[in-house]
Amino acid sequence: MDTVQRLVDIGIRIRQIQEILNASEPELTEELRQLAAEKIDITERAKIELRERGVGSYAVGDYNFKVAPGGTKKEYRIDDIQELAEELGHTEVLTNYRVLKLTVDPAQIERLPPEFKVHYEGLCDVVVQTPRVTFPKDLA
Repeated sequence: MDTVQRLVDIGIRIRQIQEILNASEPELTEELRQLAAEKIDITERAKIELRERGVGSYAVGDYNFKVAPGGTKKEYRIDDIQELAEELGHTEVLTNYRVLKLTVDPAQIERLPPEFKVHYEGLCDVVVQTPRVTFPKDLA
């Protein structure tokens, strides 16, 4: 986890430099600028490295990094929904419930009355989303 350790090291050094800058050291101001620029890039690379390690909690120095599962979301195939709605005569109902627009709204399908919902809820695909990486607040 060299990238994550580098992220921690950069964060610590930035705070040290900010304290010293009160004494108006111009060369430190430049180093601070360079580290801040590197931190932006290294943060993205650290997220990739942490995601590759998988879901869990990772301690680096005094810092704890968390990788949470990405969760899931439902995606409906609009052609299937429209075709079935037409076959069952539900197009107007799905339009009134705002299920059918230019896309299918999964949240609105959940709100359909049971006698309609039963026909459509099985037409969704569950998509696994990208895992979320949470950085300690004072490193963000």
